Amino acid sequence: MKTKHIIDNFILIEEVLLELAGDSDEPAKSYILYLRAANEVLRREEKNDSITDEK
Repeated sequence: MKTKHIIDNFILIEEVLLELAGDSDEPAKSYILYLRAANEVLRREEKNDSITDEK
């Protein structure tokens, strides 16, 4: 599984949470923040990996 797959899955989970719970559900809002933070880390790692691979 590639990092891109995980990022895509986290985005889908976020969309489902928003659809089912809405943006006023406090636990859902927390989960969404966690997913977004995780995706930021994954994107940075993915970018760093691609820079390293180019060398």
